[in-house]
Amino acid sequence: MRTIHIKGGRLIDPKNRVDAKQDVFISEGKIAALGRPPAGFRAEHTIDASSLIVCPGLIDLSARLREPGFEYKATLESEMQAAVAGGVTSLACPPDTDPPLDEPGLVEMLKFRAKSLNLAHVFPVGALTWKLGGERLTEGEFAKGTFVQPTVVEVPEDSWIWKTELFVPFVSVAPFDELDDAIEKANDTEYGLTAGLYSEDQAEIDEWLDRIQAGVIYVNRRAGATTGAWPGVQPFGGWKGSGTTGKAGGGPYYVTQYLREQSRTVIAE
Repeated sequence: MRTIHIKGGRLIDPKNRVDAKQDVFISEGKIAALGRPPAGFRAEHTIDASSLIVCPGLIDLSARLREPGFEYKATLESEMQAAVAGGVTSLACPPDTDPPLDEPGLVEMLKFRAKSLNLAHVFPVGALTWKLGGERLTEGEFAKGTFVQPTVVEVPEDSWIWKTELFVPFVSVAPFDELDDAIEKANDTEYGLTAGLYSEDQAEIDEWLDRIQAGVIYVNRRAGATTGAWPGVQPFGGWKGSGTTGKAGGGPYYVTQYLREQSRTVIAE
């Protein structure tokens, strides 16, 4: 069907500020004219839109399409059919599926499935965090204060996250090809509290220890690569914006720097 005449409807087009009773003429899947037919137009099909609204396709910004993981409630096909029946032609799908949309493969799978059904446009909203972590904890001893679940998130290299000191269980990750590139990224911040490295290459370990700009550094520490300290085992302090003096607390020389000196001379005759 190449030509369609939508007749007698109330045409609403917010972009062009149109709200009037007008006919719509469609040719080859595109709007050919409004109000009056273009020259030589012959409708292969006429739709009586009297008492109806004719408008651009609606957009649903939070449509849970049930796939993957909740097919017992509905399917991608049934939800998309319901959408187009109500005039919704574009759908943004939240990432709280099962499993969550926290990796590119799952997003591409959903896009492929939606495209193959050819009903509406589907725009999956990818999860910002792994397994949708980071929810606020409000039960029991966490009811007072602001506590969040441990969260791992991959963010762009130009994100503000990389240059902000956050005292929360929140870890940002980004891939790199060369150790030199990783060290430059790690040092490109005004803070320098802690830093950690996992490697079995002694040359990499030596280079990292020589160049990293942080007050407390770890290599292959299982308990945590870049956070915390071992009280009684090592001093703890930061460089750059993480410590104005560059001196570490808990070390053998720290306290003596803040003691007053007094020189006494007593002469006995």
